[in-house]
Amino acid sequence: MKYSFLLGLYIFYMFNYFKTEYSIHHPYEYVFSSKLLKHPIKTGRYESKICLLGNYVGMFLLFWYLFRDNIKNKSCNNFIIASVAIGSLIMNMNAFVYMLPLIIIEYL
Repeated sequence: MKYSFLLGLYIFYMFNYFKTEYSIHHPYEYVFSSKLLKHPIKTGRYESKICLLGNYVGMFLLFWYLFRDNIKNKSCNNFIIASVAIGSLIMNMNAFVYMLPLIIIEYL
């Protein structure tokens, strides 16, 4: 439970409060320009590089990590982590980089 709590806090912090000047991009990030999916691209400013949807996902993952030990179906956890990882890889490379420690811990 403590392990899950720490993972949840990590991803919540990274997706909601972490700020940096650096950003990692791929060419298709410009496609996602709605208010929910828009995140800073090539600004060079010290700010969060996560969109509003990413903020919501960070909150969801915090709650998921807090309550996942009560769920008997472990494939549900794999599905959620894989879905968030694939979504972040497609939409925001910074979010994917922030997810890497979780992916490594979960699957190694």
